[in-house]
Parts: sequence; C-alpha cells; structure tokens
Amino acid sequence: MLNLRKSTPENYSIEDVKSFVGQDLKKIENLLQQVIKDSSQLTYDVSNSIFASGGKRIRPILTILSGKLFNYQSEELFYLAAAVELIHTATLLHDDVIDDSQMRRGKETANYKYGNKAPILVGDFLFAESFKYMVNSKSLDALKILAEASSIISEGEVKQLELIKHKDFTQTKYLEVIQAKTAELFGAATESAAILAGRSSSEAKILKEFGVTLGIAFQIIDDVLDYSTNASKLGKNLGDDFFEQKITLPVILLHKNSTKSEQIELEEIFHKTPPNRDDLNFVITQLANKEIPAQCYDFAKGYLHNSLKALHNFPANETRNVMEALCHIAIERKY
Repeated sequence: MLNLRKSTPENYSIEDVKSFVGQDLKKIENLLQQVIKDSSQLTYDVSNSIFASGGKRIRPILTILSGKLFNYQSEELFYLAAAVELIHTATLLHDDVIDDSQMRRGKETANYKYGNKAPILVGDFLFAESFKYMVNSKSLDALKILAEASSIISEGEVKQLELIKHKDFTQTKYLEVIQAKTAELFGAATESAAILAGRSSSEAKILKEFGVTLGIAFQIIDDVLDYSTNASKLGKNLGDDFFEQKITLPVILLHKNSTKSEQIELEEIFHKTPPNRDDLNFVITQLANKEIPAQCYDFAKGYLHNSLKALHNFPANETRNVMEALCHIAIERKY
C-alpha cells in the first residue's frame, strides 16, 4: 500500500488514490468482466469498450473507501462496488444515445459504432446484472438504497430533457437534475457501504451527504470543463453540452450576469437547431469576459465544504485522508 502520509490530502493525485485501493479495484474489474464473459459477442464488445475506456472508477472507489473508513472489507463490499459501477455504465450507454454523442473518454461511443439499438439493450442488460450483485451483497437495505437511486437517476434524465425542451435557465432546476443524474449514485454508493459495514442509520445518512455534495461539485466542474480547451482531455469535444443544448451552470450564470439584450441573444442561440461553431465561440468569449468559470468554481467549492464537513464527523485515519483527497481532486482537476 502506498504511504500517503508524506503529504496532505490536498496534494494527492487520482493516481495516489487508485494506488491506495489498487488491489480492491482489480477485484472489481474481475467482477465486471465476469458479467460479460459468457455473453453474446455484441454484448461483450459494447460492454468491454466502455469498461476499458479509462474511466476513473470514482463511484466504486467511493464504495470501497466508505467501507474501509469503518475497517470493513469483505467480498460483499466488492459486489456492492461492482453493482454501483454497472449502474453507472448502463446510464452512460443510455446517455450517449439520448445525447447522440460520438465520443466518450476519447473514444468512439457505442451508439456511434453500433447504432442506437445495441447500447440501449446492453445498457438494460448491465442494469439487470447490477441487481444480481446487489443481491450478492446480502443486504436488503443496501439493495433498497441502490434500487431507489436507479429510479431517481432515470427521472433525472427525463428532467434534463424537459430542461432542454423548455430552455429553462433556472439554477434550481439545474441542481435538481445533477443531484438526480450524478449525485444520487455518489450518495447511494457511500450510504449503502456504510449500511453494509453495520453502521447506524444516522452515520449512513451523514456519509450519504458526503457523497451527494461531492457528486454535485464533481458534475459542476464537468460542466465548466465542457467550455474549456481541456475538454479533449475529458474525452469530449469542446462544447459537447452546448451542441446538445444542455442548460448547465456556466450558461445559467452567464444568463444571470448579462444585460437584457445579451440574455435575448443567448436565448436565441439555445433555441437554434442546431447552434453553430460561431455561437459556441461567442458563448465561450462571454463566459471568459464575465469570469463565469471562476463563479462556477466558487459555487462548487461551497458543496466541497459541505462534503468535507460531513466527512469530519468520522475519526481521522488514512482512509478519511484519501476520501478528503477525492474532494479536492473533484474540484481542482483540469480534465
């Protein structure tokens, strides 16, 4: 195990975090491969393309760390972490179809390579397989938490479609969407691991708060980076969210900080089908001129503060340091 006491959590990298849970991640990867090893060739190809695409595995890492925080490490915890990643992977496949995305983590998306039908069906398959692993965790409470989270995630996708359709620049509705689509699974991962570790419901709820607020901060930064020249390092094209006409925090704050005439121009751009590269350049310039990215980072840091505050309800140890590190990585990452 890597000795992380050499520095403060603010200085850890994602590689340090992955090293801390390296053996655990290998077990999770094996479980993911077990799901598809006897599947059809198309199911294997679609699934493996996204399993092997270089994701950070933040959600299963959070699951494992939440168990380790209480010195709980068991086979059931690995099944739970794998179930969390299967749910996430299923949503990615479905999201790419809905968004008509062509790139995911720097590689062609499954829908771009195979058409829409295959990733939708494979996503359904992975989602169904996740419930098998939830059952293997031998905790009805953990299964209930992840089942409820899955329902909320699906509803979040519908809310996002409504937001796009109605071109709603409301901050409250945006936060509802990202809490449902992203933060809910973060919170379910941490809460269910605490339940599995035999902790009280109050402790599990505190750990859920840690996960949810971290998830919100994580998604806000993702949305900011969509307008950054570092977008390609995320495995995205610059302005993916823009061309999908997603109303994210940078756009909402730009609208809020604009004059009436500027607001009208921005609204007209987001009503175009589709907007063009000149429109994107205009928005990026306006974002920079009004220092919107800095406002978004400050907004995300408020959630980071709440996440760290929740985490500090638990005794300090090396695992808590790594969990703190994930908070800082979520905010400070450039890709």
